[in-house]
Amino acid sequence: MNIPMNVPIWALSRSAYLLVSLLALAAFASLTSLPAQAAQAIGDPPAQQRRLVLEVDMTRQGRVSNGAESGLEQRRQRWRVALVFSNGGERTTANPFDAHSNDAALAQAQRAQARAGLGFSAEQLAVWQQQAALLQQRCGQDSACMAREGLKLTAPAAPRPTAPVIGADADMPYLVFSPVQPCRLEVQVQIDARLEGSFGDVQGQVPFSETTRANESLRPLHDCASAQALLDTRNHRLWTYLGAVPRSGLGSFRREVRGRAPVNHEGAQQIEWREAEKWLNDRLLNLNDSSGTDRFAQPVPGGQIEVNLRWRFERL
Repeated sequence: MNIPMNVPIWALSRSAYLLVSLLALAAFASLTSLPAQAAQAIGDPPAQQRRLVLEVDMTRQGRVSNGAESGLEQRRQRWRVALVFSNGGERTTANPFDAHSNDAALAQAQRAQARAGLGFSAEQLAVWQQQAALLQQRCGQDSACMAREGLKLTAPAAPRPTAPVIGADADMPYLVFSPVQPCRLEVQVQIDARLEGSFGDVQGQVPFSETTRANESLRPLHDCASAQALLDTRNHRLWTYLGAVPRSGLGSFRREVRGRAPVNHEGAQQIEWREAEKWLNDRLLNLNDSSGTDRFAQPVPGGQIEVNLRWRFERL
């Protein structure tokens, strides 16, 4: 596959983009397989652990609709996550969470290969092209899946360089943080929501109410494996992906409809970010490497939604 150097990476076909990512990941895997003394020689940071702490509080009062049902909701909820990441000097040239910022990913990967004397063969490139097609089938548009599975594919096959790469940091700007094992994850979920509304029936409008409550603190052992954090050493921007980290907690749900028996459910209750979901997802990809706060607020039909975000990325 011939990929022109002047084409932005987001303009490439999906398989071409995946091949570029695999090339970058292969270079990354090769460079991070250096012996300890070589890694120190090129200036890689010592192994470090950091704890990411996220606290998200939301209040919302406003109307919601679900098919024929509509009503006024009052919702308060809290989601707190604390997760320990580790970085032993692992770097990458490509950011799988931001394809639009990777115009130079292919050129950087090729420079890293040349400096390391990797000399990838045509056969190896053909294998990676096949792997790129498989990744596209397996992961679709899930960039975190591509990053995770791409690292698995490239790390075992990448050849080991024979000499330190001087100045590799310029071509490998992202520090890769992965969850420590065993998983050191803490999650707190609190939900207090009340919905009162009505729906149309043959007898007219029928009133109903729903109450959702949850308050649980979790220490999951297996739900942090898919999480990842990338730190851009050029501007200290922190990109976080929390994967399967729980967004629900044990609690209760009760629905009452006039003239019918109430329905009760005990079990996992899901956090609902409503109008703030896109803002929060985007914001978790744009933190900094120390601490900060941010706020989202906007009018909604019948009221307003407000979300307060606090984070820390503290050294241990």
